[in-house]
Amino acid sequence: MLVSLVHPPSTTIDTLFAGVDAVLGAFYRALQRRDARWATPWQQVNLLVNPNGPWHDGGSVDDNGQTGRKLAMDHYGTRVPNGA
Repeated sequence: MLVSLVHPPSTTIDTLFAGVDAVLGAFYRALQRRDARWATPWQQVNLLVNPNGPWHDGGSVDDNGQTGRKLAMDHYGTRVPNGA
């Protein structure tokens, strides 16, 4: 599972990872209680949080993720649809 989050410079990657792990782990365990298809233990889920390192500048002015949408918008504008 890949999670990319903008965070303030004062938040370390370790702190960010611990928070994401706690929130998603709790949600995942709740899913497991309701649906047997979620059989893999949370500890075995490969969780990546900001795998490219700290991410302090985000939004439409700067980088907005790992999808390349910002590059597409900067180059093509609204002429090329992008997204899910």
